[in-house]
Amino acid sequence: MKGHYIDKNLYMSYKLNMKILLLEPQAKTPYSINWSSSPPLGLAYLASVLKKNHDVTVVDLNVDSMPNLSNFELIGISSLTATIDNALKLAKMAKQAGAYVVMGGVHPTFMDRDVLKTGFVDFVVRGEAEETFPELIRYLKRNKELSALKGVSTLKDGKFYRLPDAIPPQNLDDIPFPDRTFFNLKKYEGHLQGEKMMTIITSRGCPYNCSFCSTPRFNGRKWRARSPKNVVDEIEMIYRDLGYRAIYIMDDNFTINPERVIKICDELLKRKIKIIWWAMARADSVVRNQDMIRIMAESGAREIFLGLETPNPSVLNSYQKRTPVDVYPAAIKILKNYGIKAWGAFILGHPSEKKEDILRTIKYSKELELDEVQFTILTPFPGTPSFYTYQDRLLTRDWRLYNTITPIIEMDYLTPEEIKYLLTKAYIEFYFYRARIVKKLFAEIKAGVFWKSQIRRINNFLLNKNIKTTGIP
Repeated sequence: MKGHYIDKNLYMSYKLNMKILLLEPQAKTPYSINWSSSPPLGLAYLASVLKKNHDVTVVDLNVDSMPNLSNFELIGISSLTATIDNALKLAKMAKQAGAYVVMGGVHPTFMDRDVLKTGFVDFVVRGEAEETFPELIRYLKRNKELSALKGVSTLKDGKFYRLPDAIPPQNLDDIPFPDRTFFNLKKYEGHLQGEKMMTIITSRGCPYNCSFCSTPRFNGRKWRARSPKNVVDEIEMIYRDLGYRAIYIMDDNFTINPERVIKICDELLKRKIKIIWWAMARADSVVRNQDMIRIMAESGAREIFLGLETPNPSVLNSYQKRTPVDVYPAAIKILKNYGIKAWGAFILGHPSEKKEDILRTIKYSKELELDEVQFTILTPFPGTPSFYTYQDRLLTRDWRLYNTITPIIEMDYLTPEEIKYLLTKAYIEFYFYRARIVKKLFAEIKAGVFWKSQIRRINNFLLNKNIKTTGIP
């Protein structure tokens, strides 16, 4: 293994010194039902780092059954906000089985004190875990001083310790590729335009500071990127060794450095890797870099996801989203000119919005002639500026409801029931808009994804109808 993650000499005497289980809790969210199913890359990365020196097992409970927890010395559990209840149930079971219990992921990182106070979790690893987790194991095996750790929170003798933040990995090329062999890939059903799809991450961190996003606080404001060669090496492995013909690039903003994107695309073309792909981008970067969009299309880009949020400049400013609204139509036109489908994401339910504001957003989404759309309700996840801004407006701390389709914030002019109605109305109006429905359905039939698309839409509608809001417990 390259880089500073595993010191070969240091670990020689500790090879296979712990039996470790990494668990992904079952998720019951709109995205787990409606969006592409894929192996959890966070655990796949961590397993790649740990496997040379420990006996590692990875279980994704979204597709696999529960193993015998008593077979493991240490059990690591990853969690989002919407899955924290399931994660804590697993932690209780792991604790009863006699294992060390370590929890990581976005929610435990920002709610570490609450997680530890349950008594089911021994340590919380905050932020990226590839360096911190091995350090924690070294601490457990060598009985080192607690102060030697960074990026870890724990309770010791009844006292809460949040140790200083760890510096996240700086050279991402040094991290081994996520080991997907820990998973039964046949159980995952992610597809892109009829092709089975695998996920990949090419960069971490974000220099922007959108108030609804936790990435700058979880991964840092410094944007760190893998080299083009390293990225394409992994894509080639996914293409040639695993047999995938489509990838989903999970970076929060893949196009933040156009020169790097062009180099990645050039390398894909040079190696004749005929793979189609999906990525997220900012509308302003699309407009400023048409040469980048051209080569993206040549190298297989088929769908681009744009965070548009709202056509209301004052609301956009409150989100600290530094993209001018007037670039949105131009960005979508450019993507379409190069044969790339445009997704648009909109957020409904800013506390200041009135019914007419949300109706304007719905109308605007149709005027842009997007191919696909995602409407969500503003959700103040722990770790986002919104969570702290709207503390006094929170309707519930039932984390299961932090799913982006349930109203969480008390609004000035609209009730939770009205917001739910408007969310359902947004999806119905967009996807059954008379001027576009026939064209879209024929395109889906041609691509062989018609029934999958209908199931996704029906699930979306049913979730919007059935999930209720509650008061603060």
